Amino acid sequence: MKQEEIELENFFLQPDYIVKFYRNIEGLDRFEIDIYPKIDDEKLSEELISKILPRGSIWQPALGWYSYVGMPFEFNKLKWLAVGQTSIKPHPNRGAYPEYTGYIYSLDRNGSSIYLLRDGLAKLTDNIAKQNNLDIKNICPETSLIKGKPYRYPSKVQVDSKEHIKIQCMILSEVSKLYSNSKWVYFSTAILEFEEIFKIDSLFGNEFIIGVSPEILDFSRANEILSSNKFSVKQIPKYILELFADVSTKTLKIGGDTIFKTFLFLLNSCPDFNTYIKQISDYNSNLISEFEEEEQKENVIGKTVEELFSKANCYYEKAHSTLDSKERIYLFSEAREIFEEVISMDYTNGKAYYYLGAIYFKTDIDKAKKFYTKATEQKDPVAKEEAKKALIDINKIEKEK
Repeated sequence: MKQEEIELENFFLQPDYIVKFYRNIEGLDRFEIDIYPKIDDEKLSEELISKILPRGSIWQPALGWYSYVGMPFEFNKLKWLAVGQTSIKPHPNRGAYPEYTGYIYSLDRNGSSIYLLRDGLAKLTDNIAKQNNLDIKNICPETSLIKGKPYRYPSKVQVDSKEHIKIQCMILSEVSKLYSNSKWVYFSTAILEFEEIFKIDSLFGNEFIIGVSPEILDFSRANEILSSNKFSVKQIPKYILELFADVSTKTLKIGGDTIFKTFLFLLNSCPDFNTYIKQISDYNSNLISEFEEEEQKENVIGKTVEELFSKANCYYEKAHSTLDSKERIYLFSEAREIFEEVISMDYTNGKAYYYLGAIYFKTDIDKAKKFYTKATEQKDPVAKEEAKKALIDINKIEKEK
């Protein structure tokens, strides 16, 4: 059964608030956030948005997937819980993006929240199982699932396949039991963006139950995340390391981060986890020096157009998803500089011209026209077509003025 056919509002009744995050197809790369009923408390509104909306920048590998998600959080010393669904949709010109619908319950103010959440999850699980001709008693174990351990989907699993539905139902059933006992764990039936893994660990420790399919995650930002969060190899939880056990550095296309390459090297060279821990304790500065030397070489020769474009696109995606205006300006500025560098190395890169046009669209219409026009002159068919549409929009705006 496809997830679009399931209306969560039929399962999660009487929420305090409903939050929807979606792309406005009539606007140019504009996202809308709706909250029902309207919240007069601006701080609570900001808290809801910052806590529960999907965060990440590379969604393409998970296109077509979805996840049922539960997020406990606190505001003004009161406990809240958001339960909902994130779906990854195709973007018309740049990969994929997330949409989210969440049902927000005040656990302290609303005495019936426990029962509403428990029953909603139980009925949702039963509905999914029945629609897929699965016996809920056979697929959901009587013993509890282990908190703090990701449940891996089989290799090359397809969304809405029997294997996918089975683990999905196991997670939802277990969480329903936990919530009925006021054990408010974080849950996600499928992690859809690599960065979520680290966010979950930092916010919830071992108080989570999640499903993971490494094949639908983009690991290319691992080095950036590890560096920005100042992880040391010893601090990375075992379950995160295990996700990389069957992923090679060629697949990851990592650009030379010392910490990440060190732990990958040790992980792949150790026969078991205990040996790995010993190696981590024993590795010395010579090993680090080798990687630093290799990193310096890669910094000299590794600035390929593809890598630069990917980095610029990352900034561009983040700029569209952030709610902070200052951060948005900074991210667009970074993206613009790198896209310009891409063009200096490859003056036929139609996508770079297109994105520069999109960045300038709201601030300098003449520059936007210039870059869109250049995009139409290149061979990339997608960039050419989207740039033509953008130029038509600009002409309409100018006529209206």
